[in-house]
Amino acid sequence: MTNLSREVENDSLQYYFTVGAVLITRPTTWFVGLHSGSGANESTSAWAATEISSTANAYTRPAISWGTLTTGGSMSNSASVSFPVATGSWGTITHAAIWTSATYGAGSMLFWINTNDITVTSGEQVTIATGAITLAMT
Repeated sequence: MTNLSREVENDSLQYYFTVGAVLITRPTTWFVGLHSGSGANESTSAWAATEISSTANAYTRPAISWGTLTTGGSMSNSASVSFPVATGSWGTITHAAIWTSATYGAGSMLFWINTNDITVTSGEQVTIATGAITLAMT
């Protein structure tokens, strides 16, 4: 399952292939985080270590909404997503990740994508266009 966090992979296997009680809480809101590197082992804690700091010049995780599942088995963001205007350097962004919390350092990382290297400096705003993030299980 490409680009899924280890937590989502394990939860999926437990949900579909065990008979015991499965305690998975479905998120109702999702958020995008920007990262300066990848989480080497696809764990939430490894990804949290690469996220732009919440104290770094007005950075926050904005909410993201999803379109309907296609017959091909994918879904994309249904509206553009804008981060706050940077009040200082955020450094070079190499990845984006979908989180279950707006709070820096909290929540579970669910899915990640590579981005073209984006250097964010003071006065710039990162916006993700509608349909630019597609989730698929391949």
